[in-house]
Amino acid sequence: MINNHSNGKGLRIVVSFVDDFITQSAFVSQYILKKLSRGNKVIRLPAKLNRWNRRGFFVFKCQSEDRREGAVEVMIDEIEHIFKQYAGHSLKRLEITGHGFPACWTGRLSFEDLLPKTSSKRAALERLRPLWSASNEGLILRMCSVAKDEEGRLFLEELAKTVGAKVTGWTGIYEIHPTGEEWTASPDGVVTKTGDTGRTSYFGPWKTRPLLKKILTFPTFLALMAWRTVTGK
Repeated sequence: MINNHSNGKGLRIVVSFVDDFITQSAFVSQYILKKLSRGNKVIRLPAKLNRWNRRGFFVFKCQSEDRREGAVEVMIDEIEHIFKQYAGHSLKRLEITGHGFPACWTGRLSFEDLLPKTSSKRAALERLRPLWSASNEGLILRMCSVAKDEEGRLFLEELAKTVGAKVTGWTGIYEIHPTGEEWTASPDGVVTKTGDTGRTSYFGPWKTRPLLKKILTFPTFLALMAWRTVTGK
């Protein structure tokens, strides 16, 4: 999604990577929120791309292409294409939604991917460097637990050095709003705790319950999530 600033020069971009029902729901909610203001465009990148081809005894067969491994390169290609359409603009903020674990954007980017100087993913992310505006809000990772523990903070640090802008992530589960602590890394290698949401996860405890209790408490869980969506609490 793209939001034009009032000066017409800065772009805020949100990229949603859709793997399943959870990330599809995140995409829909982001889409609705962004559409409340003018000048927005959606970037939706599915994990799998399905094509129907004629094969063998069957008239048609669905071929599914897993696009997660090359997702970083696809994302950067899409962003560069946008800036060709918006000549003279710069990148004010980049937000990415998807699944995460400590030091990992699930299936797409890990801390280890950033270490080799010859890494294709690192090379792709470095292409963001000339796009940032002088005063920018950096890269925001709207995904679970990506900043958790020391390895998570090292991931943020290396990612910030790679993209040439600050990177923000959270230690807890991301459920509509982030939970846990907020950590931010700057391109100069400094990583600091920049906030504490004060929120605890509703999904985590519910997920670990026995199946019967999950079923019985599901309406309560949905009500809590709806409350969090509306109030941010």
